[in-house]
Amino acid sequence: RILASAYFTHGEYKKALTQVEAILTLRPTDADALSGRPVIAALADTPDQQLTGRHTTVELQDGGLPFSINGVHATYWFDTGAELSVLSESEAKRFGLRVRPASVKVGDVNGTQVNTQIAVADELSVGSIRLRHVAFLVFPDNQPPFNEQSPGSRGLIGIPVLLAFGTFAWSADHSFEIGTESSQNSAPHAALCFDGNHPVVQVAYENRPLAFTLDTGATNPALYPPFASAFPELIRSATKTDSYKMEGAGGAKYMEAANLESLRFSIGGFPTTLKSVGVLLKPTTASSRFFAGNLGIDLLQQAHKTTFDFKAMTLTL
Repeated sequence: RILASAYFTHGEYKKALTQVEAILTLRPTDADALSGRPVIAALADTPDQQLTGRHTTVELQDGGLPFSINGVHATYWFDTGAELSVLSESEAKRFGLRVRPASVKVGDVNGTQVNTQIAVADELSVGSIRLRHVAFLVFPDNQPPFNEQSPGSRGLIGIPVLLAFGTFAWSADHSFEIGTESSQNSAPHAALCFDGNHPVVQVAYENRPLAFTLDTGATNPALYPPFASAFPELIRSATKTDSYKMEGAGGAKYMEAANLESLRFSIGGFPTTLKSVGVLLKPTTASSRFFAGNLGIDLLQQAHKTTFDFKAMTLTL
């Protein structure tokens, strides 16, 4: 199971499928393997993702990271919460990508299942960096949030691409540097690890270490039921609602939650403040059953510079 996730996040889909098939040989009804297999099988004939180039710096645009495919330019947000890169059907056509007929379902942050297809870009360029054989999930054009975005911004750069960068950092001046020098754990930092295909970071609240999923694509971060269980006094004094809005690729859902005005967290020693946060009182996904919350981009952007180091497995603010 660990190997299947590792191969998948590194864009080695044929090897990932071999491991998934091994799981199903041992456990034919394994729910995780059965749900993940259609996507992996659809990509199994794709050559391994490959990166050339070591270092580049580009300027972030309002929509995120500028890149090109087949000479066609776009700007997508970089999303550590996306298991694969994502684009809409019209974007696939704009790039000249062939959409494969395989139909697969993926879940969003709300647990909603969304129908998608598959496309593979022969080459994706970011500055002087080149990535070959980059896989995308293809969403319908009427799917939120892409239906409200303009051409050239209807997509996301997912974890296989970000992991291939090795290290990357962005600063308050909007510079985005790929291939930054590895920290070697010398600076104060938060520890990173992977749970399956998802990065996890250690965050502290009131000097208590907590594990959060790490999702740079999340603009409305939430705390999960394990946080409520760990700090019941906060929940008792909070205002309760059954209409806390959570938005994902499958649309918006309204959840039962406790509303908190402000909380201070430490990320590797760096103080951050989360305002107007909802604490979900019921889980929506497997992650929300086990992790204290989902750390989004708003906390990371409170630093002058944020560095992801997937070599040393650190996050530095």
